Amino acid sequence: MNRTAQVALNIWRSERFIIGTLDSLHLPLLYASLPMTLTDATRQDLKKFRIVSTKTTVNAVDMSPVIGEWGGAGDPVMMFFGRRGTPTFLDFYSNKQGNYNIFVAGVSGSGKSVTMNEIVSAYRGIGARCWVIDVGRSYKNLIGLQKGTFIEFNTRNPICINPFSWVGLNSDITFKDELRMLKPMVGRMASPNTALSEFQYSLVGEAITNVWNDYQQDTNPTRIRDYLLGNITNEKGERERQAYELGKQLEPFTKDGIYGAYFDGKANIDLDGDMIGLELEELKAAPDLRRVVLFVLTSRIAHDMYLSRDRKKLCLVDEAWQLLGADKETADFIEEGYRRARKYNGMFCVGTQGIEDAYKNDASKAAYNNADWKILLRQDPKNLNKLIEDGMVSFSPSVKRMLTSLRTEGGQYSEMLISSPNGEAVVRHIPDPFSLLMASSKAEDFNEVQALMDQGHSTLETLTIMLKRRGINA
Repeated sequence: MNRTAQVALNIWRSERFIIGTLDSLHLPLLYASLPMTLTDATRQDLKKFRIVSTKTTVNAVDMSPVIGEWGGAGDPVMMFFGRRGTPTFLDFYSNKQGNYNIFVAGVSGSGKSVTMNEIVSAYRGIGARCWVIDVGRSYKNLIGLQKGTFIEFNTRNPICINPFSWVGLNSDITFKDELRMLKPMVGRMASPNTALSEFQYSLVGEAITNVWNDYQQDTNPTRIRDYLLGNITNEKGERERQAYELGKQLEPFTKDGIYGAYFDGKANIDLDGDMIGLELEELKAAPDLRRVVLFVLTSRIAHDMYLSRDRKKLCLVDEAWQLLGADKETADFIEEGYRRARKYNGMFCVGTQGIEDAYKNDASKAAYNNADWKILLRQDPKNLNKLIEDGMVSFSPSVKRMLTSLRTEGGQYSEMLISSPNGEAVVRHIPDPFSLLMASSKAEDFNEVQALMDQGHSTLETLTIMLKRRGINA
């Protein structure tokens, strides 16, 4: 410290300035920095010490990033803190330049799940409808506290989610509008691993349209398969070979296939509540099915979003890179849903483990590019540097410095870079012990929760008991 101080003295002396150290002024400086303590008398004393002075407008603008912190935007829905302790209130609906969508990225242990739980809690607190699609049950406690509906998908007890049962629920949306989301959905059923050609999509669109005209909401993949197999001919009047192949490929999702129970019949899932949790963990062994299920659920949620324009609505998808397909169809599907959500006061929030997940495929890239709000928590340094070196992302030097400086102090706070069309800022999320435990994904916490709930305790009672066991009074 002495060596650094001497260097500073020498630099200023070379410019014919003499500077001196401020001794014994720590207490008045601390006093003056506290809220509501800078009285006229205190200010006069500080002026005598030449610690404060009058600044021009240019001085104030240049110095504001140094002496001040971001105050947030919009209504006080979310509460964060600056590194110097400034309360930062934020509402994602305050963005008037684009959409309200959010992309959250943070490595394991960075506080991502806690932050996303906080987003859901905050918007439920102001009356928004919320849907959560997850892999890993990170939101089960929150949904239990909200007395919401928690639905687990598994291959042992299939739930019928035939998407055609929901077509026409909103009179403002025509069948042609619905077709833009139905085509990639059926296309994904027919071809889970490769993209369909434009001609194949025209065949799928023809089949959906004609079956819908005949059966309306009783349309299902079985009837679409039958149409593709026997009702489409080529220019010679013969059966169209590609239509026949698509029909055969659709087989697993028909009444004769292994996934048919999910789609053959009328949808029986109840998504009418204000807080809905949809857990897809049990479908890990069937990624093709899980991807289609995500398509269908997102489509139904979009339907509910479009039923009104006055109420705020949030759809959150966590661990999205596991759920999204590496294809253009999913990307188009996401872009269409994101584009329409804003018109109906809705927003999507997608969470991944790192920024690199946003560039794994077209679908995750679409989710990243169509989100005006980006919440970036602590990243893996090697992955981040590789992304920058490979030219995948481009950050200004200041943003890169902010990203690499992010820290997480377990049980205390997590830092994040919040980026929006209005700029970037670093804030801290400081959760209370109850919120930390509620969002915990540790195996021991999960098992303890399950054991207490098996004994008949409610979610609130369970978490309260667990906190007391840890010496914390809730």
